[in-house]
This record gives sequence, structure tokens and C-alpha cells, in this order.
Amino acid sequence: MKDEHLRWFAWQPRWEAWFPPLFALLVIGAIWLGGRRLSLADLQALFWLMAALCILLPGVHAWWVKRRPPEFLGISEQNWPQALGAGLVLGILLGAAQVYYGLFARHELFIPELNLELVVMMLALLLVAAGEEMLFRAWFQRLCEPAWGLVPTFFLASLAYSALLLVFWDSKVTPLPILYLPAGHVPGLPFLTNLGIVFCVALALNVLYRVTHSLWTSILANVLGRLALLLVWPYQTLVVVPPALMAAVVCALWAVTIVFLMRWRASFAAPPAPAPTPAPPARAKPMPAPHHPATTKRSRGGKRK
Repeated sequence: MKDEHLRWFAWQPRWEAWFPPLFALLVIGAIWLGGRRLSLADLQALFWLMAALCILLPGVHAWWVKRRPPEFLGISEQNWPQALGAGLVLGILLGAAQVYYGLFARHELFIPELNLELVVMMLALLLVAAGEEMLFRAWFQRLCEPAWGLVPTFFLASLAYSALLLVFWDSKVTPLPILYLPAGHVPGLPFLTNLGIVFCVALALNVLYRVTHSLWTSILANVLGRLALLLVWPYQTLVVVPPALMAAVVCALWAVTIVFLMRWRASFAAPPAPAPTPAPPARAKPMPAPHHPATTKRSRGGKRK
């Protein structure tokens, strides 16, 4: 991400810069329409499918169209101490704020049990968080920043991420579990207040992604902030789909995603260094020809010519 000199504001329209906003609208629209017509089980499956597509589509574009390695989207070990440290700090702050409000709203502190439902919920949450960060952070910023500049891209990406709240705000949409709400959302607050909080959280995640050049920062902060909800909103009240079916669907999507990422990284792996060629055998130096002094003719007076 250091190969381009980016401006705060720019206007260099590129056709590929419209891909992330249009795909974000497609994802939000699909979930919104599905919530009006599908049951909760089908809606969760659709949500997971959209999350997997948010990982696969940017990867396919970077791999086959841009011909760039996973590091192009921040999937690398670059700056990993700073990335994990920043994500841990922001995730703890988000989680603490949500737990504090949950207890303030007279919810009891809940310690979840380790069982199949919790494992499935964790896998689903990680898939959703990774898909959101790949779309709204990595792909959005990498394609839009050169065309529009840093500030407009930060604003548009944060606004698009905040638009996910519209799916949950519509009373006609089948309610999804709380853990699928955008990072920073606090249940119980007014809609406009939550919209502002989610926008600020998304803006902070965008800036951290730009500073650390790593996608792991925003993924870690996103996951930790949402996991804190389990301490004040029991997940048993949110799981209505059989855990075995949920596990099968989530694991299948994860398997496809992981295989794709491994093949993507392997295609850009450095080729093995060629074996050193043996040096040719030393040749014997040719022996110098014997030196025979040139014979000189003598003149009649006995002198050499």
C-alpha cells in the first residue's frame, strides 16, 4: 500500500472505483429484500452467503483482474504487532462501551457456556466480520482512494457501512440476531444515535486500516466489539436454527473461502531458487611453444643483417 502517492482529495474517475459501492448496495439490498420474504433460518443463510461473497469477489478481482497478491488487500503479516495492538485496543473499547450500556439498561451479566451453539455463532460472526472488513475497508479503499482521494473514500466507505443499519431498522424485515448488527451498534439506543456511533466506528476502522496497512486490525476490533454483546444479551435467545444445520452451512462457506485464499496466496508464492549449476571442469593450460631464435643471415663482411 506504499506504492502510490495518495492525495487527501482527488478526482481521477476510474471505472473500477465504482465496483465496491455498487456491490455494497447489492449486498444491503439483497439482505433487505430477503428479510421481507425469507424466514430467519433462510435469512441467516443469505447473510452468511453475502459475507462469503464479500471475501471471494474482492479476492477474485485482485487475483485475476489486477494480478496482485493477497497483500494488495492487507492480507499479510506486514506490521502485525501494530495491527493486532490497535485492533485489540479499539475492540476492548467498543466491547466495554457495549457491556456498560447493557448493564446500565438492567441486563444481567451473562457468562456463555462452551457448546455447539456458541461455536457456530463464533464461526458465523468471524465470517461476517471478515466479509464486512474485506468489502468496506480493503476493497473499498484500495480501489476508490486513487480515484477520489483519502477523505472522500473514508466518508463514503463509512456511510456505506452505516447503511447496514437500515436493514435492521425496517420493522417489516425479519429480525436478525444482535451479533449480525454493524460494529458499534448498541441495542436500545435511538436509530440516529446508533447511525452516528456506527459511522464514527467505521471511520476509525478505515483510518486504522490505512495506517497499519493490515486488514487484521479492523477484523479483530470488529469481532471483539460484537463478542462483548454475548455478555449482556444471551445468545440462546438469538439462535432459532438447529445448530447442526448452522454448523454445516457456516463450515461449508468457510471451507470454500479458505481454499480460495490458499490458492490465491500459492499462485503468488516465490518460485524455488534454481539449483546452482556445477562449474565446468578446469581445462589444462596449453604448453607454450618452444622458442627458437630466428636465424639471421650473415653478409659477406661477417655482419648480421
